[in-house]
Amino acid sequence: ISTDPAAEPLAREENLPVYEAASFAWPVDPQGVHLGDAFLKISAPDMAKIGQLMLAGGRWDEKQIVPAQWVTESTRAHVPTRGYSVGGDDYGYHWWATTADGHDAFAAAGFGGQLIEVVPDLDLVVVISCTIPEGNVHLDASTFRGLVNAVVAPAIAP
Repeated sequence: ISTDPAAEPLAREENLPVYEAASFAWPVDPQGVHLGDAFLKISAPDMAKIGQLMLAGGRWDEKQIVPAQWVTESTRAHVPTRGYSVGGDDYGYHWWATTADGHDAFAAAGFGGQLIEVVPDLDLVVVISCTIPEGNVHLDASTFRGLVNAVVAPAIAP
């Protein structure tokens, strides 16, 4: 993933134009530490690379980038959401634990229309990147997960 040039604005409303104008952005807190829970702005191909990295158990080009145990732990359910979430069925460590057409899956659901969903049994990584108009109550991450569940996964399942 190319990070040059990276916009790293201080996470404040007045810096929103800098964030919006950048093709890659990762805001920082007042101490200069990148935010870990939100606002990473990357391209759809780079989102797919993250999904592929996770699908491969943390390996990229024959090199272990993320410990395999962390991939396993971060993508399994740790917190039940009891259906009160648009991201997935339960929550892991920054990944939603879910299913797609009956296959175990995990997903990263971003604000405003981003989704990385990985279905290991199907060797599948699905990426969606769009902008949902503010106030739209009918379109969110659960809509996209529903498409993966009802259309994409069944279309490629053996």
